[in-house]
Amino acid sequence: MRSKNQTVYLSKIICLTQGKRKEKYIMDRNRLHEMAANPDNIPGIYNYCDRWCERCTFTSRCLQFQMEQEEQISDDPEDTDLENSDFWKKIEDSFSIALEMIQDLAEEEGIDLNDIDIDKEIEGQKKRDEIAHNHPCSKAALEYSELMNNWFDSATDLIQSGESDLQFIEKISFSGRFPKKTVNEIKDNIEVLRWYQHFLYPKIMRAITGKMEEVPEILEDMPKDFEGSAKIALIAIDRTMAAWAGLMQHFPGMEDETLKILVFLGKLRRSLEHTIPGARSFIRPGFDE
Repeated sequence: MRSKNQTVYLSKIICLTQGKRKEKYIMDRNRLHEMAANPDNIPGIYNYCDRWCERCTFTSRCLQFQMEQEEQISDDPEDTDLENSDFWKKIEDSFSIALEMIQDLAEEEGIDLNDIDIDKEIEGQKKRDEIAHNHPCSKAALEYSELMNNWFDSATDLIQSGESDLQFIEKISFSGRFPKKTVNEIKDNIEVLRWYQHFLYPKIMRAITGKMEEVPEILEDMPKDFEGSAKIALIAIDRTMAAWAGLMQHFPGMEDETLKILVFLGKLRRSLEHTIPGARSFIRPGFDE
């Protein structure tokens, strides 16, 4: 039986190793601690955002964004060449720093890492991932992505085969079919749709697996991470539905197909709200305070 401290600690390990940080950043841990201690930063704000930094007003108070700006990989192709030894040295250094921080955190929590059955934890995570993947909400998120692709594929009178979103926008800009303001609205709607197209599935997966991992006696008085993940997924669905509604008014010829997608997303939204009823009331640091 895993102790309460081990459960909390394992959740911290997951947070430390999630996402692209372990692959992208090479950062001295003392510098990281210094940045994390900045009182202007909002703790944990990056855990429940949509990763759209270009549209976020909180980047100056986000540790994740600051790390990206300070330690992003060079634009030099050699720095990301898999045959380049310097590239792999950076990855090795990144893992070394992460391991040192995990070991330090374990000592602070009074946890012996040798007492944790890593293989068992990994196997348990695989089983939870499989269950979450087969959950109706997760499957619906993947199906929506295909529905969106089908919409663009079927809009042959609007978009030519192989034509990119940018080419489509340029085409309608010079066609004279729409005023500039409308073109900008269409462009914004498409950007929203594309941004969230593949965002929903991983966030819903994280919410569902997080709910399975919940330990009531530990988290009773703490914000539930899985509710925060579900909330940003719901917000993404809200914004996606608004973008589809915006497109529909400009392309009435695709009204039936667009309505089908809106109905599908509405069902997904209700299903996710039913699965994780506390999601809408979750207070995200910074955004909802």
